[in-house]
Amino acid sequence: MNSRLLAVALSLSLLLIAGCENSDQIPAAAAQGTKILTTQEQLLDIEWQWLQTVTPIETIITMVPTSYTLVLRRGGRAEMRFDCNRGRGSYELQDNKLSFGPMSSTRMACPPDSQDAVYMNYLQRVTAFFMHDGMLYLELPAESGTMHFEPSVTKTHRPDHIADPNPAN
Repeated sequence: MNSRLLAVALSLSLLLIAGCENSDQIPAAAAQGTKILTTQEQLLDIEWQWLQTVTPIETIITMVPTSYTLVLRRGGRAEMRFDCNRGRGSYELQDNKLSFGPMSSTRMACPPDSQDAVYMNYLQRVTAFFMHDGMLYLELPAESGTMHFEPSVTKTHRPDHIADPNPAN
């Protein structure tokens, strides 16, 4: 019985030591002024451009990714570009769940090969998101597809981003 009690005590001690070892990393990073970003924080105020949507039966590749963009603003406001039209709407974000409310857009006539209606339709069906290697993936319901996005290289919409008026040469 004593050997069993000793084994349990030793196991609990090892778990406690391992837990303390990992918990020291977060306060140390915070003490150094390092901001630890959650996935939601990495998602907001960035212009994302749509690359493709993969469904079980097809892959829809975006012809011009810079013409199909998405910015999720803090406070639940979304801004979109639907090819030749600009749009906006609302969204709700909780954990890894994401859903869009009604969307509105300007009504310019886009070229016949535009993917504006397809893009808007997919966005309105989004139910969840995840991020991997700096890419954003928006999940459609019942495993019916995944929208793939990358950050736009030309625009950063972070409120704390201030361009240096005198960049070094």
